[in-house]
Amino acid sequence: MGIELRGIAKRFGNTPILKGIDLSIAKGELVALLGPSGSGKTTLLRILAGLDWPDAGSLRVEGDDWLARPAQARGVGFVFQHYALFPHLTAFENVAFGLRVRPRAQRPEESAIRARVEHLLTLVQIDDLAERYPSQLSGGQRQRVALARALAIDPAVLLLDEPFGALDARVRKDLRQWLRRLHDEQLQSMTTVFVTHDQEEAFELADRVVVMTEGQIDQIGSPDDILRRPATPAVARFIGTESYGRLGVMAKAEAYTVGAV
Repeated sequence: MGIELRGIAKRFGNTPILKGIDLSIAKGELVALLGPSGSGKTTLLRILAGLDWPDAGSLRVEGDDWLARPAQARGVGFVFQHYALFPHLTAFENVAFGLRVRPRAQRPEESAIRARVEHLLTLVQIDDLAERYPSQLSGGQRQRVALARALAIDPAVLLLDEPFGALDARVRKDLRQWLRRLHDEQLQSMTTVFVTHDQEEAFELADRVVVMTEGQIDQIGSPDDILRRPATPAVARFIGTESYGRLGVMAKAEAYTVGAV
């Protein structure tokens, strides 16, 4: 489902958080919002989810005005950094929750709910843990439950806020490789946006990376584009590229050559 953000601005008090964000995301694309703390990336994700509203700008998904829709009417799946699982529910019931609380007219039959949950638990490779409670699961297993719960409602858009930030380095690496495979094999039609401050995570997972600093977009491109040709000194500093000058000259030379053809 294609997403179009135009002129999105947000202030908290006198502090500007987002300064006129323009961004297009294609249906089925996996996009990373990458930047340091305070860059506005999580606020932008919350606006997509309907958990916050901008002071100015427009948000359209497949042409529909999403700023006129409350969060529950957007068909969004949201995965939080700290899982946000219900501690008194098993993994199975956590995943089923979003289906069970639908209005009666939209609620699937119990047999359909069970089949959907069993399918998702198998998809995220924890079907043998269905009857365990969150306290009985590892961090990686809890995050898989959280992802299955987000997918249960068959969302048009999947949003992930620092999805692996609470996990140790080895588990983070394993999970992001698994998520990339899952997206390629099972979720190609789902538009996915995730927030991270971890460059390795963004470059390994995303089709495109949106680098944000101080409430604005500094650069949008493939991981390779950003690594090889950071557009500004701020981007170069953030991704740890010491040779911005040389790369910038190369990029300008390439652009000039293309333009001269």
